[in-house]
Amino acid sequence: MTTILQVTGLTKRIHKKIVLKDITFSIGKGEIVGLVGPNGAGKTTIMKSILNLTPSNKGDIFIEGERTSYHHHSNFNEIGALIENPSLYPYLTGLDHLKMYSFENKIDTNTQKILDSLEMNSFITKKVKNYSLGMKQKLGICIALINNPKLVILDEPMNGLDPKSNVNLRNLIIELSKTGISFLISSHILSELEKLITQVIVINQGEIVTKTSLKELREVGNNYLTLKTSDNFLCSKLLSNAGLKNNVLNNGERIQALIDSPNSINDICKIIFKNNIDIIDMDRLSNDLETSLLRLID
Repeated sequence: MTTILQVTGLTKRIHKKIVLKDITFSIGKGEIVGLVGPNGAGKTTIMKSILNLTPSNKGDIFIEGERTSYHHHSNFNEIGALIENPSLYPYLTGLDHLKMYSFENKIDTNTQKILDSLEMNSFITKKVKNYSLGMKQKLGICIALINNPKLVILDEPMNGLDPKSNVNLRNLIIELSKTGISFLISSHILSELEKLITQVIVINQGEIVTKTSLKELREVGNNYLTLKTSDNFLCSKLLSNAGLKNNVLNNGERIQALIDSPNSINDICKIIFKNNIDIIDMDRLSNDLETSLLRLID
């Protein structure tokens, strides 16, 4: 896979405090990578460093193999970005902004597809001073995408968007990634982010905690099997006697049993069937992105 972004050893100090420490990761062509972590972890600082909006003390950043620097900007035409809140001119229309930021100074077919996808046509000719927060956010996203960049960096892109707009944005990002555009996305709305990303970078206190696939991250910590049987209390007692951790939930309605080895599910079922207990319902609970993240940074 072609590497679009390579960050190596990125370190930044503010006064004597280290805010980024040896940040190293890469993003391949067409990948959608999530950058997640608590407030103040350094997510926005990483994004600003990639864009050379803030200088770093140490480290290298490469865009398509070309090294960038705080004073060298030749390869930044390949990047689109929305960092924090979009900077907009209140007395210009959305259309004026798009023409201003477009390399071609016009609305081409690519831009019109973005407007259609984000349902912006009804307000794009209005002045920005009359925009809602969600409208401004859509315009900022559209500006980031307008020049068909190879890498798009989005900081909290779901901020201010309603549920339908979130779906529209998600579908657009997935569609664009299939054409080869790479994305680095930070968001606190983890339920939306996990529907998008395939790779995740978890950062805490300026350091990378882990770089992994979404599937592997979900497997961090504990997974459980929830059961409804013909005799939940007896079943729970039998599992406990066999050394399997479990507890009874919802006034005896279900059993939650810990799956801590590849054989756990098979062991649980053997005990149940051996004692002539019927399984009425069974479901496996895997960690979502939020649960896995909390386990890593707790």
